[in-house]
Amino acid sequence: MGGFVSEFFKVGSVFILFIFICLNVSDVWGREGAEEGFAASMASVVEEIKASLQKDPKLKQNPRFRLGRFISLQSPNINHEPAIVDGLEKGLKDLLVAGDNLDANIISGTYEIRSVKDGDRLNRFIDMSFRINAADGNELGRFDRKLEEPTEVARISGLTVSFTSGDTEEARRAEVSKAIEKPQFGLIPGTKSVVTTHGGEMYGVEILKRSGKNAAAGEQAVVPESEGGYAFIPLEEGDIFSICLNNYNELKPVLVKINIDGLDAMNAFCVDKVVYSGYSLRKADNGPAKTTISGWLKSAKSRKDNVLRFEVGKVGAGAASEKTLPPGGVGVITVEFYEPRDGSRGRDTDTEVIAGEAIDVAMKVSNFVAAAKPSAIISIRYNRIRAAKEQP
Repeated sequence: MGGFVSEFFKVGSVFILFIFICLNVSDVWGREGAEEGFAASMASVVEEIKASLQKDPKLKQNPRFRLGRFISLQSPNINHEPAIVDGLEKGLKDLLVAGDNLDANIISGTYEIRSVKDGDRLNRFIDMSFRINAADGNELGRFDRKLEEPTEVARISGLTVSFTSGDTEEARRAEVSKAIEKPQFGLIPGTKSVVTTHGGEMYGVEILKRSGKNAAAGEQAVVPESEGGYAFIPLEEGDIFSICLNNYNELKPVLVKINIDGLDAMNAFCVDKVVYSGYSLRKADNGPAKTTISGWLKSAKSRKDNVLRFEVGKVGAGAASEKTLPPGGVGVITVEFYEPRDGSRGRDTDTEVIAGEAIDVAMKVSNFVAAAKPSAIISIRYNRIRAAKEQP
């Protein structure tokens, strides 16, 4: 059973978006676990925090919160803090005050990659811990969550991993554990900048960079370096970049989802009041099918200024909900590739590269029945703000 989706076309080149009608979300995008684990955990934490206002006399007397930091102490190469903050901001918006309000209670936390022994193997999971502290530092509450689904662990860990050894839960867990223990990536043969999975040549991700805001400066492909086995690209604060997606599969089109520091590039700042599922790439034909994503989607319904450029140091620059990221830390671009579900042909589209600040679009409706879980995940790290250089 397929859900309704929508395509959006630009004159001269094609830009494809897919939109879920709520009736069939789980059928089309496969949200059982892969999508709902983190979101459901954030929603339940928000509800527990709200419930604690009625249980704790101190919170009942002072029901105001400000957000602290959400960090990974043991895994400095991962970064999901913006997504955690976004979930709390949306769920607790009526209870939050400015960060410099020192009389408010503080919500902060950690998230770590953990392991548990299961027979002869180690299963990896994400351990999330939220705590509420009063202004005087006393702890008023703690809420813990555990995320175990392999796609969820791979996404938050920022892994590059191919799920080709099998589609069982056990096989996917094994691939995730292997990618955590020994991170590695590959480059598409004949290129210096198209990142793929180690030993894989089916999908590729390339970062195009424009230094500063000079519109006349052309975008250049960034050659990745290896840092501890992770693909890393040097991006400075203020750099503008695009993400070029490549499908080398000559048999199947693919649906692609992009997360930057845990935030969905298609939905985090979209004002359309719908949930878009991903970008479509046709199957390869005499070379890879490509599309270049230039920024956060603001609207697929508008025909002007509906994309907000990716800019290092800010998230959703130009949006009403624009965020300034905390200093320091690593940025993580995570790209997930979903093939059509078994028995479905998917949608063989004609996606091409797009560029520019604004995208002129029209719309028509079609189907893409995506597999429940990705075939591959490719992650690229970058420096969000090089604050460490300014420290003694």
